[in-house]
Amino acid sequence: MDPEEDLVPIKDDTSSVLFMATASEADSLASSLNSITVPYLASFPPQSTEQKQQSQALQKHMRLGSQLPELFDDDPAALRGYVADKFRFRALSAYASVRAATAVDLIPADPLFLCVGGGPGSDAFGCVLAREGGPPALVFDYAVGWQPVVEQVGELSGGRVGWGGVVDVTQDVAGTTLETALRSRSACVVVFHYVLCEVMRSCEAGDNRDLWMTLVLSIVAGAPTGTVVVVQDQPRDGRVVKLLRERLAGIRDVSVAMVGENRNRSGGKKKRRGAAARREEGGEWDSTTLVITIQG
Repeated sequence: MDPEEDLVPIKDDTSSVLFMATASEADSLASSLNSITVPYLASFPPQSTEQKQQSQALQKHMRLGSQLPELFDDDPAALRGYVADKFRFRALSAYASVRAATAVDLIPADPLFLCVGGGPGSDAFGCVLAREGGPPALVFDYAVGWQPVVEQVGELSGGRVGWGGVVDVTQDVAGTTLETALRSRSACVVVFHYVLCEVMRSCEAGDNRDLWMTLVLSIVAGAPTGTVVVVQDQPRDGRVVKLLRERLAGIRDVSVAMVGENRNRSGGKKKRRGAAARREEGGEWDSTTLVITIQG
């Protein structure tokens, strides 16, 4: 990419800049996302006012960390509303994280992406867009209600996304389909995209404030050498990343790095100022991405 090429901002649903892209990259992303969201939403009748309210209620529960698995099973219309409102932006955010980590050589070649808390498949789709080739990305979630949505996304994506199974971030990886997947391939990238933020909020209200770390720490303790864990924290929060870095400090055979987009946030066209860089190098950041590598 020409370092002086004009770039355009790719934004999330709060208008925060996720990363800077060339016009051709932005057009390609828009086309890929439309190939999923447009036919998916067109396969259902328009939402009623009540259904829209149910969708908004589900999203509120997710923001507060008060969601329960049955909320995802009771009303498919609420899930459809989430796809309409969030799929595009969550896919772009996951794409940005993988893009940044790839640029500093923290993502292995042809990895198997394992997206935890990844319903409806937006995170997985963003990951495979960021790394063309390789196997389909697998989605794991504690709400089995997402499975038919993920499977439909898989069909629309030409088989690039698949359902991996039921996994709870508050439980150990041992004995799960995620553990099986981790041992099925030499290069795996486990992605936690905002899900730890949501679960942490619910744990803070209970007796075990660190329960949200259980799955991550068990992966770090037992996954094969070369496994990479990508944790996307909420912008302008950062508590998940801060607490994980503190817990992982001093653990042998584990490296930890922060990645993201180092850029000028002023409006208009931008010049490239370092596509991806470790956070310690400075700059302004709209995302907080932690990359953990198990070195063995």
